Amino acid sequence: MPAERHRLILFDVDGTLISAGGRGGRALLRALGETYGVEVRAHGYSFAGKTDPQIVRELLTAQGLSPEAIATGREEAFARYLTYLEEELTPGTVQVLPGVKGVLAALAAAGATLGLLTGNLAEGARIKLQAAGLAGVFPFGAYGSDEEDRNRLVPIARRRARQLTGWEFPG
Repeated sequence: MPAERHRLILFDVDGTLISAGGRGGRALLRALGETYGVEVRAHGYSFAGKTDPQIVRELLTAQGLSPEAIATGREEAFARYLTYLEEELTPGTVQVLPGVKGVLAALAAAGATLGLLTGNLAEGARIKLQAAGLAGVFPFGAYGSDEEDRNRLVPIARRRARQLTGWEFPG
């Protein structure tokens, strides 16, 4: 008889679980402008599929900032971003996308291990999910604050799932 197979299901946040109506982008642009003293424009820029650190690097590089200048202000910019994100995402401003609550309930009932794999900073994901009423649904995740390269997040999520559950998730 084969060993029991455990399922690991990882979710992105923005556009998969929730919609914040562009509020996160506004908070980030405001933080970058104040931190770096430049007007950062995102017209035509796609945030989709990227980590927050990657977004910051790309937007600021397009403004002519050097990698050193970007690195110098990054922690301050992220701290401001999280403050502004919390201000922007008050209850009722974040929409849980249709079908999400039902899917999450069904997967949890089936015994799946649920986690996040998102380009958001860990605290940014927490703020967004809390505003959406999904706080506490995901006991772990892999985040843009862990790694700028989104492709490197899967092994982080698998390791954290194993640490939490004691089970291997071979992929």
